[in-house]
Amino acid sequence: MKMNAFRQLALGVVVGVALTPVAQAQPYGTAADSTNIRATVADLDSAWSHADAARWAAHYSPDADFINILGMVMEGADAIRARQREIFDGVFKGSRRVSALKRVRFLQSTVAVADVDIAITEFKALPPGSQPTEPGILRARMRHVLTKTGDKWLIVATQNTAVAPAP
Repeated sequence: MKMNAFRQLALGVVVGVALTPVAQAQPYGTAADSTNIRATVADLDSAWSHADAARWAAHYSPDADFINILGMVMEGADAIRARQREIFDGVFKGSRRVSALKRVRFLQSTVAVADVDIAITEFKALPPGSQPTEPGILRARMRHVLTKTGDKWLIVATQNTAVAPAP
């Protein structure tokens, strides 16, 4: 009798679980969202080519954080703009930046992570402590965390990591 009651209970649990609706994965991010993020990445390249620090920083939220290839942390869009101005006027003056968006992953409908491969060429020098990945090219991997307000995506955090030369 006790075994029969146990079987009934177990069967009830199995049937209950089987009939419980399974939460389906949310399809976050629309085609328009992907297009907007792709456009942001492309405009960062354009801002770099035009040495336009204000345009670069306009893609960042006011409270954004940026960690550069040397591990320096810039806090806020104003600090990011100031640092970009320094490098556009200094070691990276006249350089070219070409990026390839490798992946966009939507964590929610208003949060995305974008992984970007970067190649910088035509630089006159590199920041102290960094070295070219190969002759005349500094490669880096950049990860942006973006948030969406209305139809606009803004970067809230960036991690920029230099790619070391092959041994």
